[in-house]
Amino acid sequence: MSIFKQNSKNLKILPLGGIGTVTKNMYVYQYGNEAIIVECGVGFPEVEMLGVDFVIPDISYLRSNPNLKLHGIFITHGHDDHLGALPYILPELKLPVFATPITCALIEARLDQTQKQNKFEINRVETGKTIQRGSFSVEFVRITHSVPQSANFAIRTPAATVYHASDFKFDFTPVDGSPPDIARIAQIGEEGVDLLMSDCLRAEKPGYTLTEKTLDDMFEREFQKSPKKIFVTTTSSNLSRVKQAIEIGAKFNRKPVLVGRSMEKAVNAGIKIGYFKDLKIIPVDKTRGIPPNQLLFLVAGSQGQVGSSLSQIANVEHQVSVEKDDTVIFSADPIPGNFDAVHNVIDSLTQLGARVLYSDILDDLHVSGHAAANELLMMMGLLKPNYVMPISGTPRHMKAYSNLAKSMGYPENRIILLEEGQTIEVSRDRVTLGERVESKNIMVDGIGVGDVGNVVLRDRKILSADGIVVVIVPIDHQTGQVVGEPDVVSRGFVYVNESKKLMHDTKQVVKNCLTQHQGNVTDWRFLRGKIEDNLERFLYNETKRHPMILPVIIEV
Repeated sequence: MSIFKQNSKNLKILPLGGIGTVTKNMYVYQYGNEAIIVECGVGFPEVEMLGVDFVIPDISYLRSNPNLKLHGIFITHGHDDHLGALPYILPELKLPVFATPITCALIEARLDQTQKQNKFEINRVETGKTIQRGSFSVEFVRITHSVPQSANFAIRTPAATVYHASDFKFDFTPVDGSPPDIARIAQIGEEGVDLLMSDCLRAEKPGYTLTEKTLDDMFEREFQKSPKKIFVTTTSSNLSRVKQAIEIGAKFNRKPVLVGRSMEKAVNAGIKIGYFKDLKIIPVDKTRGIPPNQLLFLVAGSQGQVGSSLSQIANVEHQVSVEKDDTVIFSADPIPGNFDAVHNVIDSLTQLGARVLYSDILDDLHVSGHAAANELLMMMGLLKPNYVMPISGTPRHMKAYSNLAKSMGYPENRIILLEEGQTIEVSRDRVTLGERVESKNIMVDGIGVGDVGNVVLRDRKILSADGIVVVIVPIDHQTGQVVGEPDVVSRGFVYVNESKKLMHDTKQVVKNCLTQHQGNVTDWRFLRGKIEDNLERFLYNETKRHPMILPVIIEV
């Protein structure tokens, strides 16, 4: 990897995620040989990433710069696409983390027991406070989002001031009673901002995003008309939504029950720092004997994730059951790529007799945490930055933001549209493009990090499309001679009981290969390759399919 030689008078910004995508947010701010990291999030696997759980940012640039002094990781809020990669990256970088109290509690909940024993430095910072680390001054500015205690960052260096406006909206009646600090944002604008890096996810939506408070009426209406159990599913870290459901449920004498590890961890994190007061949770195994109309289940799995609690409930594989006339409320919109999974869960719940409420049939079940067009314009107007740059959005969202900026009078050369891995240099009077840095998706599958690459994905794709044919050839371990009949095993290719002739002919092709290979078997790689080549041609001619061929030579 080439190392970018930065002009020491400028601030370099390198996005390792969050550009051209909504998720996997990570940004490196570098001044001279010093740097901070903003965000450390996970991304969701694309359709072709078979079996991959999620992706994390590529920190090869940081590894290849051992002389770079990293001062810390700053996290704006508690969603996984901004903090979910910490359990994988923090053990390697071993940096102090700075975030608001609720965000810190959610981070600690994400770290497993082994990681907690490493005693990482997790620093709680109240909004309105400023952290000085080397040449960097990071001010936590109070803003609103769909998770409480979200912050924007005013990042100041000797070279330039950048306002990092990650995932925000202007909600003046938030559930936690802490509206955005408009006065301070305007004051920062008066002090001078060289670059605004702004959330752009709802740049296509005109007007303003609705306040979270509007959902109170929805919960009251639905809780009042529901005669039996109520299930509410939302993003686990959306603690303000969980709090709304619990508080409205209390009005109807409904006792909260947490279902799913992520929901339990998130709510317990909120209890730990005092976000939930005097909250009495009913354990799942203590719900028997409580009348159904007194139960409120808060369930993880709003995106229809395989193996999630909601998915298990929908498939009758959980100790909690959905029955006729129960109500299930999806208070979260499906993220791109999850629509089919969510609808499959909805169908299963409906078949069980539940009354299922979701955004396709009701408009007031969920409100976005992201600023719509007028709020994005308001942020530009308050800060009056010299340059603007959209982040945390797809190319179409970034283009829509660009059009908004033009409507505010920004010329095209003051609107920065980057690609992931493209660097910029920021100074008091200009923003220029720097060198491109290699950046790729690091895939996480189970406990494996980065060990699933293109070759593995290619094999998985073949297996998912046409299955596998395993050929077992027995060899005498002393003489090297083929002994006995070769065996052919099909998995995901054809149903053997209905394809006996094909299996017989396949075995004959293998025998022919062995007959042509005279003498002892010493070059096993050659023999395996020959069997593989002959079977690929034969099976394609017979079926027009390309199964994976796996010859196995065993000693007997």
